[in-house]
Amino acid sequence: MDNKTLSWRTFGSVQAYCLDDDALFFLDLNLTPDDWLMQHGTRLKSDKNKVSYLVQGPDNKYFFVKQFRTNRIWHKLRYLALIDQALRLFRTSQTLSLAGVPVPSPLAVIRDFKAFKGSLYFVSQALTEYTTLEKKINQVDHNSIFTQIMPNMAKQIADMHNAGFYHGDMKWKNILMHPEVNDKIYFTDLDSVGYLRNKEDKRYAMDITRFCISLYEILYNFEYTIKFIKIYSDYVQRNPEIVANHMKKYHSKRAAKHKLTKNIDIPEIVIKR
Repeated sequence: MDNKTLSWRTFGSVQAYCLDDDALFFLDLNLTPDDWLMQHGTRLKSDKNKVSYLVQGPDNKYFFVKQFRTNRIWHKLRYLALIDQALRLFRTSQTLSLAGVPVPSPLAVIRDFKAFKGSLYFVSQALTEYTTLEKKINQVDHNSIFTQIMPNMAKQIADMHNAGFYHGDMKWKNILMHPEVNDKIYFTDLDSVGYLRNKEDKRYAMDITRFCISLYEILYNFEYTIKFIKIYSDYVQRNPEIVANHMKKYHSKRAAKHKLTKNIDIPEIVIKR
């Protein structure tokens, strides 16, 4: 997936940057992108200026589509400069995939922009047979979690960080697992992905903090949290006490938010020698 081999295709007010022509099947039906989503899509999630859909294409093929509305001035400026959210997400997904990070394959960017309004669409592989880590954990005996699931999860997150990336929103709803094969996972919702500047960059701790808060909210056992941090630390070759120390700033902020919104008390992370 080399950006240099790809080019824009233009259809009236619609531009497309595409790796899979099936992702543009709506054009053969003379539909606008909005009509396409209305007639063939199922809304999954709506958040401010973003809406996510599952769309059925030709031959029962499914696509995940994230729509970004360009209804603010800085959205329009970013669109004109070719640094809009959909294109950034496409390129981020490509970069992660090439680095060996398991993410859904990016397939297309669709841009439909008129004088005063418009929308951008990111299209990727739809993993309809997968389930969220949150749901998967609830189907597994809790005594088996650290033999069947958590070591591989720690390794996958460590591999992402060792490759120079942080996810930025590592909650369990954004991690998909195969219902039968525990080592098949995908990281999704990549809007907040960023680059770690170097080994000293502490932003990796955002991911571990968010993951561990989900771990505590599901299992309510702080020993599991400490155990996960130690497994992760082995993979990234960091002292677990240092990892816990890097987590403090992010943990305090997240714990306070969850106390306010969910009335859940999340203990402070302390790893003793």
